[in-house]
Amino acid sequence: MPKSWNTFKNINKKSNNGSYSPLKDVNLTHKFGQHRFYPDMSDEAVRQLEEEKRKLMEELLYTRAELANLRRVMEQEVRRAESAATAGIAAKLITLYEDFERVVNGLGAGDVPAAAAEAVQMLFRELGALLQQMGVERMDVKGKEFNPFDHEAVEFFESDDVETDTVAEVITPGYRLGDRILRPPRVRVARPRKHQESSQPSS
Repeated sequence: MPKSWNTFKNINKKSNNGSYSPLKDVNLTHKFGQHRFYPDMSDEAVRQLEEEKRKLMEELLYTRAELANLRRVMEQEVRRAESAATAGIAAKLITLYEDFERVVNGLGAGDVPAAAAEAVQMLFRELGALLQQMGVERMDVKGKEFNPFDHEAVEFFESDDVETDTVAEVITPGYRLGDRILRPPRVRVARPRKHQESSQPSS
């Protein structure tokens, strides 16, 4: 058995008695060289083990990076699914909200008991507050430039009052949730009138 191995056992024995730790001995490498932890191995075997350790560490770091990327993708998918579910619920609530809106607007035309009218109006307000808490907004587009990606045109007509395609009237309102269009507004669009140049008679 190499002499260095007996010396290492003696040092380790001293460290167990609390005198000092061999791992903290700055002269340990000098005493044992490359064989301090592998006394019975050749230099080539030690190098192979060190290379294998390096490869395992690289694989570990790569696996950690892959797991982190997978976690981010999963979080994005969860958020996307939650957003889609919220949008679906909001679209149904919008239909209910507009039904209540028509009922509330027609309360004054009929003979409706005051208590019933107040109950309907209260439900209408609560439903509107719920949509607002969800982040649903009614799109304000009248008088603004027509956007074919966000607006649904039901009619175009020429006008002398506009310089570009402009929303002149909202037929049915549109709603959005953040960047998502829940329902595009249906609108009438005014277009600049095309003026024909009068031809000058030739002399």
